[in-house]
Amino acid sequence: MPDFGGRPTDANPLSDRNIATLSNFVLTHYGSADTTITEQQVAEARQGGPSSPLLALARGSTSIVAAIAFLGVAFLLVRRRKLRRVDGESPVQEPGYHLRRKM
Repeated sequence: MPDFGGRPTDANPLSDRNIATLSNFVLTHYGSADTTITEQQVAEARQGGPSSPLLALARGSTSIVAAIAFLGVAFLLVRRRKLRRVDGESPVQEPGYHLRRKM
């Protein structure tokens, strides 16, 4: 067992195999005997755990939301331009414009 002297080499002195063996010993004698830890699980835990698909999902959904917002703004601009061309008046100036427009 590493001491707590604060040396930089004390951080990870055990290999993945040693940690897996020690974990299995502790689980067998003091915990759940049917659970086993593998070297691959230890290596994955040292690297920060399993990768999550949430980052890719967040990037994809951000792109979709931006595309929908862009299409919505483009639709509103085209619609506004089309309404102004109908009878040459600005739809913003008069209330009830949409009720009187010519088709």
